Amino acid sequence: MSKKGIAIGAVVVIGGLFASPYFIGSQAESNVREYVALFDQEQPGYSAEVVSFERGWFSSNAVIRVGLDLATLLSDPTVKPLATDIDLSIQHGPVLTDNGFSAGLAAWQTKVSGAGLEAYVKWDQQQPLYLQQGSVSLGGTATYQDYIPRLVSTDAIPELEFALSEYRGDGTYQTGSFAYQGNYEQLTMNIAAAYAVELNAMVIEATANADLRTMIAGDFYPMDMTFIIGQTQVSAAEELLFTMSQLTSDIALKVSEDESLAHVHMGYGAEQVVTGGVEVTAIRSHTEINNISKPFIDAYLDVIKDTMGEDDPEVLMQAMSNLVETHKEALLMAQPEFAISDMGFTMEQGTMNASMRMGLAELEQVPAQLNEQFLIENMQATAHMDIAKPLAVWLAKTYVKTMLEANGQAAQMDAEQLEQMATQQAAMMLNSFATQGLLKSEGDTYVLDVELAKGLMNLNGQSMPLGQMM
Repeated sequence: MSKKGIAIGAVVVIGGLFASPYFIGSQAESNVREYVALFDQEQPGYSAEVVSFERGWFSSNAVIRVGLDLATLLSDPTVKPLATDIDLSIQHGPVLTDNGFSAGLAAWQTKVSGAGLEAYVKWDQQQPLYLQQGSVSLGGTATYQDYIPRLVSTDAIPELEFALSEYRGDGTYQTGSFAYQGNYEQLTMNIAAAYAVELNAMVIEATANADLRTMIAGDFYPMDMTFIIGQTQVSAAEELLFTMSQLTSDIALKVSEDESLAHVHMGYGAEQVVTGGVEVTAIRSHTEINNISKPFIDAYLDVIKDTMGEDDPEVLMQAMSNLVETHKEALLMAQPEFAISDMGFTMEQGTMNASMRMGLAELEQVPAQLNEQFLIENMQATAHMDIAKPLAVWLAKTYVKTMLEANGQAAQMDAEQLEQMATQQAAMMLNSFATQGLLKSEGDTYVLDVELAKGLMNLNGQSMPLGQMM
């Protein structure tokens, strides 16, 4: 290549590097204004506005004010709104230098000073209340980290004292795909000077498949989120009430391939709970709501937004009634289903496991009026439970003791008499369940199996019309 060709090539490259920041900055400003306006429009109880946006050739600075309408959220017109400013600085690519020399479309830093919130919470004033830093690669993938310093409550809310250790998180986003992970070491709370709560080693993990517009608008989209708290301890009047280890809560929002149906799965679990000298392990509960009309879910979210702050129960009931009536056919024809796919726990006396599914059979058409006969003819369900007999006896005895204490009979007995009475009544209760066919004895286990279809219920092998059973 000639020297002239090399020179022309160099001029083109330098010109591109010089001109690109202007166009990247212009697009960045357009995106910021669009997303802030969308948040302001779609998030009830919140407000957002771009107070200022100063765009230079290589960088931009903006101030975004976010408000919280407590009067609407709490349905109390006397409560004053809260507002805070977000300071946003953006470096325009393709050459980035904020965090070392690199190539990318942009880099940003977001700070919330916390000004105006000092009356409610204390933190190291040398740091912002919230800090986020990130960058966007030339391929369009955004990576970021966020940070909140240690927070301590003030006496503005005398019923609640808390201290939260510093929080750190990091995430990635590319078109239609989001992932995030965050954690803190400890949260302590004193509630109304009566209860002390300590939560340690919390982790939040989330993934989603949606664009930024969908997420900001708060629409329904595929998402998986998990919360984990390593250790939990709750005390009252300096007496330990219970401890819990590895508490896990997860939620999964799913959408069918044709986007006509939505599914919501939720789960809770804990490795161990100890209270009053009793230990429970392997605790789990997983529920599912399947085959819900996606248009109904979208309309439901719109109703929630439109009725935010409404305190008239008749207005709320009418809005929900109109919603169901409008989407009744799509809801029922989709064969909605509720399930407890897995539930159980283990104690010294044994293990309990259970599951159930309940939904509608396939329909040819939806009647104009829904009544009990419609449900009897079209409801279908299955359920199973197995429980170790020693555990069933212990649970029945505990229930009897609780009832005797509630009605005052226990006060007239000593410990031995209470134990004897509970043992007798628990045995009678379980024997009655077995006689009625509610429980089936299989070795060292009680079993319950239920199946419902076409108006007939099969209970542990005994079939009868559902109407008769009801």
